[in-house]
Amino acid sequence: MKPIRRVKKIISYLGISISAFEKSVGLSNNSIQTAIKRNSNLKDETLNSILSKYTEVSPEWLLTGEGEMLKKGAVSVQENAEIGELKDKIIKLYERIEELSKKNEELAKQNKMLQDAAANKIQNQNIA
Repeated sequence: MKPIRRVKKIISYLGISISAFEKSVGLSNNSIQTAIKRNSNLKDETLNSILSKYTEVSPEWLLTGEGEMLKKGAVSVQENAEIGELKDKIIKLYERIEELSKKNEELAKQNKMLQDAAANKIQNQNIA
């Protein structure tokens, strides 16, 4: 099996379109699509671009078909994306916590002022 067939498996694994894959590795539009249709060989430069972008892909597997598609213990692009999304969510949550903490402090100050005002009013009523 030629490397182009294994590239097709990578694209399937990633769950993206061929066009998106081409863009992700800096290839011209339809270059991979054409290679798949023609079952043609890929340039070394193309294979290197794929391996540079998708570091979890085993070079041995891509070039020879031997071994597993993914390196052992490698974090996939999908997992990296999920980690990035989780980091963004955590940052937003910390920002929201900070915002709510400030609001809570403001409300506590307002509450104290109202309690003081109420206590003064009661005290003034008791004096009168």
